[in-house]
Amino acid sequence: MSSPSQGGGAAPKVIVIDPGGSRRLPVTLTTAGLTLGRVEGNDIVLPHDSVSRRHARIDWDGQRATVTDLGSSNGTNVGDARLLAHSAQDWRPGDWLNIGPFFIQLEPPEGVMQQAQASASANVPPPPPPPPGPGPYVTTNPVPGLQQAAGAQQPPPGSTGTAGSTGAAGGMFESGRIRVTLESNTLTLTPGQPAVVRVNVANTGTLVDHLTVSVEGVPSAWVKAPEVPSQLNPGAQTTVVLQVNVARVAQNRSGDYPVTVRARSRENPNETGAAVALWTVLP
Repeated sequence: MSSPSQGGGAAPKVIVIDPGGSRRLPVTLTTAGLTLGRVEGNDIVLPHDSVSRRHARIDWDGQRATVTDLGSSNGTNVGDARLLAHSAQDWRPGDWLNIGPFFIQLEPPEGVMQQAQASASANVPPPPPPPPGPGPYVTTNPVPGLQQAAGAQQPPPGSTGTAGSTGAAGGMFESGRIRVTLESNTLTLTPGQPAVVRVNVANTGTLVDHLTVSVEGVPSAWVKAPEVPSQLNPGAQTTVVLQVNVARVAQNRSGDYPVTVRARSRENPNETGAAVALWTVLP
């Protein structure tokens, strides 16, 4: 295990967004690299059952960052690409690293950031100040410090925590029978402009079921899901289309929103399948 530092030097930084939306303090990525996994002893600990004990490794050679999946059980994604085990993959700023319910961001070295900001400020007028009011779980500017656990956070005003139908409640469990996959685990939303999310839902069981898709983590007004549950025969799958529209109002703040897209069984309401994603609302 290396000794990650929090700050300084011409090296990139790694920022973890926890499942509840809290953004950890940046960790400097040195040439010693960083290991990520579920247990203590890793440089970055990701405590979740879907994360392997030693899940992945991030390396920096002074010029570029790479990510290597260490043969994890549930895989590692960079952007929309799933990594091959034990094969280093380039990781560029702007591509989200996804491990289980965690999203991880690469922040370029300080000099690169300053050059980009100077170039941008010379050609683009400064953005207007953000509107007043509460923001999302995580805002992207400024980067907040380390927050409390996800359970201590409150959803945005007008949010029930779930868009589309009733959210996950006590007693719910995720089964291998209901499988949910997304075309992309990231989505950029411009207020006032509608977007579409396609969700692939599969019934791998032996009984006919009716599945309802919902989104947790954003205000319910943002997402319109089909009102009629999808009927799936054993072994069948279908694509459910969600319509997403963030109204341009003061209450809808820009930032990163970790969401869970969940399919719920009508025959056994406590049984679900889910996929995680990160939705970014632009100013």
